[in-house]
Amino acid sequence: MLIFTLFFFLVGWGLAALLLIGAYKVKKGRLVLVWTMAGCFFSLGAIPLVAYLLDSAKLFAIGISLPLGVLLAFLSVHDLLRYAWCTVSVKACVRDVACVYSRHRTARYAPLFFYQYLGKNYEAQSFLHYSRRLSELLFKKGEQLEIFVDPRAPEICADKRKFPRCHFLLLLGALCFLALTVFLICTPSQAITMRI
Repeated sequence: MLIFTLFFFLVGWGLAALLLIGAYKVKKGRLVLVWTMAGCFFSLGAIPLVAYLLDSAKLFAIGISLPLGVLLAFLSVHDLLRYAWCTVSVKACVRDVACVYSRHRTARYAPLFFYQYLGKNYEAQSFLHYSRRLSELLFKKGEQLEIFVDPRAPEICADKRKFPRCHFLLLLGALCFLALTVFLICTPSQAITMRI
């Protein structure tokens, strides 16, 4: 159990530290997201450490499933709410489609829009990310589109023609981890053992 404890401690606290170090570069509207993610990663490192010190396999398992469930739930619900809050229709020009994430064969793309809202010009990247094929179908440089902005924060924008399914998959994963947490809480401590 010591190897797993050290692994989750180093990974959890390392990711939390990286998020907090980079927090000063984050826009004001995304600070809640960064702090929540840092808190989940901190918990992912701290709870298994406490469980190891208390020699509790049940607490160790809960310490892994609960932070991961909360993290996935927050990420999916956060973007679903931002999507719902984008209610004001504006005409926008597609400036570019940028790769925002790339790893081996998986890459995610987000369009960069230029638009006016209440007489002020905005150039903002959509918070929704798409696969390469879908981004090529939906967005062409220089094309005029109807997008939706959040009236409280007009720099948050989304194209509502096609919502990426990955947010629902994140929510499904979160529900699985949270259900596992409830199961672990209801299971007697003697039934959960870990020998390494």
